[in-house]
Amino acid sequence: MTPREFGERFFDFAATAFRVEARDAYAVSAEAEAMRRFLAGEPYGLEWLDGWLRAVAGAAAQGRAVRLVRVVSRPLGDYARFGLDVARHAVRAGEEIRYLPRERAAALGVPERDCWLFDDARLALLDFDGDGVLRAVEPVTDPALVASQRAANELAWREAVPPEAFARAVLPPAPAAPVEPGQARTGRVSGGGGSSGGPG
Repeated sequence: MTPREFGERFFDFAATAFRVEARDAYAVSAEAEAMRRFLAGEPYGLEWLDGWLRAVAGAAAQGRAVRLVRVVSRPLGDYARFGLDVARHAVRAGEEIRYLPRERAAALGVPERDCWLFDDARLALLDFDGDGVLRAVEPVTDPALVASQRAANELAWREAVPPEAFARAVLPPAPAAPVEPGQARTGRVSGGGGSSGGPG
């Protein structure tokens, strides 16, 4: 399945969509300028993220949950710091996000693979190239692999912590980068993924 096809069908789930992010960085062209501004200490807008935020908010209003566990290395790299700052906006929209240090995930035996698990029954493995570009999505129907990922997700979720608590533990006190005022434009949910916790 192509990333575009996956993105177009993403919100077909009935109750839960659970993502595991296992990479320390992703290549998403839509967020490049916002990340550049963040690293320069400048305000960054949310136009590039608006489609995802609106979709997550709509799902939450219907009682459907979008959850994300980020497995991260320490110290945090630039991309991970940017993602941690962006997480507050996604959480405000209704996305449930938690962070799990990579060494803790390894100790727990949580597999480090990027994937989505929908309704605890449909598993999709995400195939990225070496630069972090999403190349393909592989639907998995093997019941044993689905059950294994479901158990790993439950364990990771119990052990992971919310973004605010994780930030307090790993970052020096500093004000969050402001967001530019104005109405964000509506965007299409894409398969690219990245710091927003989107489909890819």
